[in-house]
Amino acid sequence: MKLQDAFTYHWLPDKGNIQKLAQLQRKGTTFFRILSDSSDQYAAEVEDLSDTVVKDSDTTDDLDEDYINEQLSMRRSAFDSDAYNYGASRNKAQNGRSMRRNRVLKQTDQRSVFIGKHDFVPSDFPENCQMNEEILKKTDIWNLSEVDKYTFIYSVFHIGFDESFEEMNSILEQIEIQQRNKKSIDETNKLRFLKHQEIVGATIVGASVHLSLIQKLAPRIVLVEEAAEVLEPCLVAALTKSVEKLILIGDQKQLKPQVDTFYLRKEFNFHISMMERLIHLGFPYEKLVRQGRMRPEFSCMLKDIYPDYEDFEGIAEKNKTIHCLPFSMFFWSHRFDEVKDRSARNPGEANMVIALALFFIASGIPEDEITIICAYLGQVQLVRKLYRTANPVSTPSGISNQKQISIRTIDEYQGDENKFIIVSLTRSNKEKNIGFLREVERRCVAQSRAKCGLYFVGNAEMFRQNKTWNFIMNKMEKMKLVNQQLPICCFRHPEYRRNVLQTESIEKSDTKDKNQLMYYVQTKENWCEAVCNELFECQIEEHRCKKLCTPRHDDTKCTAEVSFTFTTCKHKTTKLCHIDDEDMKCQVELTKKLGCGHDKTASCYEWLLERCSIKCYENCLKTYQCKYKHECKKYCHDEAHSHYAFSCTAEVDYKYPSCNHVMPNYKTMCKNPMPPKNAPLCRFQMKYKSVVCGHIQSRPCSQKENCQRQCERKRPDCGHPCANICYEPCIGGKKKNCDLCEIEHKRILDAAKSAAKQQMEISLREAANEHQFSLKELSNDTDEFTSVSEKCRVYFSLYSLSRICEIEKISKVKCPSNDVNFWTYASNAFGCLKEELFKLKHGFLDSPSNPHLFSQLRDIQQPGFQFHKFASRSSTAHYKDRIHELTVYIADVMLGDRINKVEFDSEVSKDKLEMNNKKKGLQPIPVKLNQLKKNSIMLNRSQGPASYFVYNDKQVLPTYIVHLKCKINPSKSIEKLLKGYEDGEHKCDLDSFDLRDISNPLCEVVQKAISHYKGDCSKRSPYHQQELPKDVKSVGVIVNRECEEKYQANKSEMLQLKSKFQEIYAYHATKPENIASIIKTNLDPNRAPVHGNMYGKGCYFSEHPQFSFKYGKETMLIFKLILVQDKYTKVSPDDKGFCQQLVLQDPSLFKPQFVLYF
Repeated sequence: MKLQDAFTYHWLPDKGNIQKLAQLQRKGTTFFRILSDSSDQYAAEVEDLSDTVVKDSDTTDDLDEDYINEQLSMRRSAFDSDAYNYGASRNKAQNGRSMRRNRVLKQTDQRSVFIGKHDFVPSDFPENCQMNEEILKKTDIWNLSEVDKYTFIYSVFHIGFDESFEEMNSILEQIEIQQRNKKSIDETNKLRFLKHQEIVGATIVGASVHLSLIQKLAPRIVLVEEAAEVLEPCLVAALTKSVEKLILIGDQKQLKPQVDTFYLRKEFNFHISMMERLIHLGFPYEKLVRQGRMRPEFSCMLKDIYPDYEDFEGIAEKNKTIHCLPFSMFFWSHRFDEVKDRSARNPGEANMVIALALFFIASGIPEDEITIICAYLGQVQLVRKLYRTANPVSTPSGISNQKQISIRTIDEYQGDENKFIIVSLTRSNKEKNIGFLREVERRCVAQSRAKCGLYFVGNAEMFRQNKTWNFIMNKMEKMKLVNQQLPICCFRHPEYRRNVLQTESIEKSDTKDKNQLMYYVQTKENWCEAVCNELFECQIEEHRCKKLCTPRHDDTKCTAEVSFTFTTCKHKTTKLCHIDDEDMKCQVELTKKLGCGHDKTASCYEWLLERCSIKCYENCLKTYQCKYKHECKKYCHDEAHSHYAFSCTAEVDYKYPSCNHVMPNYKTMCKNPMPPKNAPLCRFQMKYKSVVCGHIQSRPCSQKENCQRQCERKRPDCGHPCANICYEPCIGGKKKNCDLCEIEHKRILDAAKSAAKQQMEISLREAANEHQFSLKELSNDTDEFTSVSEKCRVYFSLYSLSRICEIEKISKVKCPSNDVNFWTYASNAFGCLKEELFKLKHGFLDSPSNPHLFSQLRDIQQPGFQFHKFASRSSTAHYKDRIHELTVYIADVMLGDRINKVEFDSEVSKDKLEMNNKKKGLQPIPVKLNQLKKNSIMLNRSQGPASYFVYNDKQVLPTYIVHLKCKINPSKSIEKLLKGYEDGEHKCDLDSFDLRDISNPLCEVVQKAISHYKGDCSKRSPYHQQELPKDVKSVGVIVNRECEEKYQANKSEMLQLKSKFQEIYAYHATKPENIASIIKTNLDPNRAPVHGNMYGKGCYFSEHPQFSFKYGKETMLIFKLILVQDKYTKVSPDDKGFCQQLVLQDPSLFKPQFVLYF
């Protein structure tokens, strides 16, 4: 770490020095020993140039000092750039690869060398820095000089980038090749297009740039416009060897070409164009001797430059002079000194120039016809700034000018022209130095741009002493066109004149001095006190303008009054002369009756031409057809409006629709009474006699009847007096339970618990003498056996199970510990309900023990114990095929208080019941019935007997075990039972057919048909309230081997393919005469009746016998169906999946099974 610090602070050079060098190099300075041999030479040239300029400015007066400074600054930049380009060209061969490397290094500035506060990145070094491989081989780097250290660091950057440089170099070469190819293609396309053109135009710079293209075009004739302004080298560079004729057009007596390098201008006359040089050498040429731009008085001022010039005829008539000044040409003199800067400026003269221009605009001259040309760029900028700050001036007609005045320098304006030219000469100083304005070419340009008016603004005394301006100044003074006061005149009466100055700033917006020109610009006065006497457009001598010229006014509209008679109504009146007859409107007032019945007074022209626009402003006074008969408040002139009730806009009280009471403090529109948002309920106090109790009460209208008196009725459940108030129901009010009943319940509960405690004591004494579990078989001749048998018969009374099985034996359960547990629980139970219930199980009790007995009683699928009073359909169906192994367990069950449910809840358990009891926080002995804790659940389904669930072993006391013995063999399938029967219908009349004959196979088949039919009739459906068929009189069992084989083959195929299908029974009602055909051939989808095609072609069935009953009330078939996805149509299935209609097209998917006769 110390070594690194020593290296960082003692060896590394200062990073700031190399960064300063890089900045200087980017500004164009040569450094880093690359151009040391050439830098001295260029520095000397710059120094010589400065000396030469100073000497010339002292001895001669050829150039303006500010112009020289500007040119010198431009040439210094040019010298620096030339020096850099020269050095770069000298080292191009050896330095090209290094320059390309620097392009890559610019993209890798994120990588630095020597991590720390002295980090170096490639962009810190100058672009001309070179890598030195020899310095990297040195071992003693501590003795390196400061410059060698920089070279060493720069070389380290390039070690790891050689491959990248080579790759980038090849990519750049490919890009250059592609650029050359693209340039060649572009030139080819341009050449193909230009070869078909007769004339090709280009600037002199453009011709030099596209020289190769011009060489390929090979023009024979070259015409150069403004040739006197083109540098000879530029012109020669644009000429090709194919040129046969060169035509030069220009004026060598105007401005010469601009040369940026003063040395070339002085020593080599680079500012002399080829055209001027050839003329000086005596080369033959032609010149124009007639001009058509300037007025004659302008052109005569150029005789010292163009002595042979003549004017075209009619120029004076064509180029009319300005009407607000008496002269078309004037020199407005002043003595404001100029301001020294990079370029000369004269603020006082700028105010005069802008004031004169604004005066022209105020006199009606469009802005685009005025141009201000200044000798210096600084004066141009100042004049533009003053012009932008000046208030916009409108013409006398009030139309604002959109175009702006053009403000340019003299050099820029060469070749242009305009009607009115204002020349700002700018120069005014004690040294009498007018700078480059002494050049006659610049005076020529400034003097020859105007067509109608030429106005100079400058120091006349100083310009008069210069030989270049002496000629024009003498002539203008002889013509009295030079003065410090500007003569302005009335444009109607030129003899009325006034001389003005402009010594104040034009930024002053409220000039009061009438000797200032801006006063007449701001006030628009013309100071003439003569009568206008101008002819109007009517050209009537008697109507000449009688106003004074001041203030200026419009003299186009004649204001004389003349008589006028209307052609339509013949009314007579007077009008101003300039008003057109068609614009006249008769103003005589006439009173007429309108369509509404009201009288209306209006002018004559309104009745004749604009009758439809005449509006009645009287009130309508009609009434709306609303129930309030409101008056219409609208005017008659309003658009046609109706007076129906839905159009009434009067405000009325809002009435509640339900009671017709008025809502206080709220109004609504009559046509659409709408309540407010969040409207309050009706609070109108009503007195009424209760329909329920007969009491007279007072209540708000929105409230229901709620008699607050003590209820005088008796509770319907117990007959005791009701303790609730009158409006509450006797059952379910605030006092849900009867207090007397709760006392009685408490008494009964206490008695039951007392009896349970006595029984518990008896059980304890018995348990002390006998502890074993035992089963005592009862003899069939005892009363106890008969009593238990009768209980079993009642248990199976709802179903036919008792007909096919009999009691084999009855065993009495004896277990003192069970008695103790049961009666102990009963003495602490929250309720006194004890029931004797049954449980049907498969198999016998193999091990006569108490734990095994309780395991048999416990439900496997559900936690706890499930018991019934009567055998359920599901339990009998589950155990019917194994009827020879059934056992019925009889037990006393302490239900206590229970929870009633319609559907079984598998999440209820003993723990949850106890947790629910704990949450209520009740005492062991309850006071009110609604606070009783729960001991059991009663599941009271819509179909079948109720089920009881308990979750505590101590609530169950087994008493008897009944073993059942099967009378017949277990049931077989219908197909097996009918195996020996012939094809056809085997009809069984229920009046004569013995269903108890278990030896007859048809007995069980018919029982299945009737059981299935009655079960489907009892299940809930959208049609369970419809009229049911009468009792079944006969049942026909159908045997059809052909249909059976097709059905079974289809079923077997689906089982092999493991297709999902479902077998169900469905109903099809029809007329009795169709039964025989259906039994023989099955249903035919092609013979479906017309109403059977509602949901598509096929055979229609229903899972609801009530629905099928409406299609046939005498006979109904029961079919067995195979339902396979996408091979049947469901119509209106209910929430349990039973369908109103099923449509099947394949006869092999259904077969007739039974026929029911009613």
